[in-house]
Amino acid sequence: MLAIFHKAFAHPPEELNSPASYKGLKKPKLPEETLRDFLSHHPDNTCSMSFGKASVLAYVRPDKPFS
Repeated sequence: MLAIFHKAFAHPPEELNSPASYKGLKKPKLPEETLRDFLSHHPDNTCSMSFGKASVLAYVRPDKPFS
């Protein structure tokens, strides 16, 4: 599952920030790039829903359903 929220609408806990983002080795991806990469890795069993510029949610169904 992937959830991306615009900072104007939700303030994530500091614990959810990647330590890699502080090192500045790579430019962080834009939310659209993150979503596109997520969807491209699971093209057949993914769904996503966007709420304007406020947020986006994406989900990958498990390969095997729970019993």
